[in-house]
Amino acid sequence: MKKRYYKYKLLIFDLDGTLVDSLRDISRSVNCVRKSHGLRPLSAGVVRSSIGDGAKVLIKRSFPGLKTNRLTSALKAFRKDYRKRILDTTRFYPGIRGLLTGTPGLAKAVLTNKPADMAEKILRGLKARKFFKIVTGGDSGPNKKPDPEPVLEILRKLKVSKQDALMIGDSANDILCARAAGIKSMAVTYGFSKRAELAKHGPDMTVNTAKKIFNHV
Repeated sequence: MKKRYYKYKLLIFDLDGTLVDSLRDISRSVNCVRKSHGLRPLSAGVVRSSIGDGAKVLIKRSFPGLKTNRLTSALKAFRKDYRKRILDTTRFYPGIRGLLTGTPGLAKAVLTNKPADMAEKILRGLKARKFFKIVTGGDSGPNKKPDPEPVLEILRKLKVSKQDALMIGDSANDILCARAAGIKSMAVTYGFSKRAELAKHGPDMTVNTAKKIFNHV
């Protein structure tokens, strides 16, 4: 078998909207909590637009006008419900498993604003934890995306230079985080953010399917 040479030594992936389609499970948990507050369910599209900045922001956006103490209660209820259904329908996007198995010589990491234990549970449940050297969550350190520190910490741990790393994600946070850290960014348009929104932030590359990631690594 002919050896493949890669342009990068490390791929840093976002999780929700990039590796996995978790929208239905997240939406169901949001709406379960809204129902307990006597509120109507939100459409998947509305929930999609609120994902990417962590659960606290998701709940704040999903419960506009709710007082702080009730928001805290709603967040706790959301996390409890979501942990129970986290793998009900969540699956890899088409082409992702092939990308992971087809690039054995390329180091990979996950950087998400989701709590690290939830990210680990998803990856283990999908039998994919073995593909990633590091999984960093929004609670793994004092800062989260778009702050560059989580990326810089991954580079330090894996001893990879900035020019040898690529950040792959579906949100502005991923593009901004990569730029602040001094590494290249790839935007995927099949995830939770609209193509026009991603284009505003000037990613270095853009792909519309997971399979096309192969062409750039």
